[in-house]
Amino acid sequence: RGPSHGWGSPPRREGQLHFAQRREAAWQRLHACRVLEARVGSHAWGLADETSDVDLRGAFALPFSWTGGLAEPPLDLVSADGSSTYWEVSKLAHQALRADPNTLELLFVPGVQALDELGAWVLEARDAFVSKLLFGSFGRYALSQLQKLSASQRLAEHRDTVLTWLTEDPPPTLEALGRRLAALSPRAAPSQ
Repeated sequence: RGPSHGWGSPPRREGQLHFAQRREAAWQRLHACRVLEARVGSHAWGLADETSDVDLRGAFALPFSWTGGLAEPPLDLVSADGSSTYWEVSKLAHQALRADPNTLELLFVPGVQALDELGAWVLEARDAFVSKLLFGSFGRYALSQLQKLSASQRLAEHRDTVLTWLTEDPPPTLEALGRRLAALSPRAAPSQ
């Protein structure tokens, strides 16, 4: 990505620039407050290849001086390129109690490291976050992945069919291709 604000081109609005500056300032001041950190994704599970990016996830504790005041402190730290995400410890706990798959991956991934006493305490207590909610959250995640896979398979099948049709001599018109595709994948007409 581009400069520290994380977008490829300069921000078009003053608000975007202000947001990017606040995010960068929070990153610079709170990154040292990390309590947990782990590699996640393909590198964590031995599925990485030379094109795989390195994704880090973790947790941080707000210094006391950030907890009192009128401004709401950040509950997330995200690197400008999006490869590193850290949650404030209380947010991590709330997400884990909801059986959020990304949060639970952080807590149970091989190689997760406690960076201080609070991080060690969170890791010691991580089994407390395991509940029946796992079935729902991971089940929904698995179903969404299956749906994506199924849609990709259907698209690949249609792509191969259309490419075959395009090699016909003479090639079919765009209107004829549309009729053939509609016959392949019939959908109910919208009701009015």
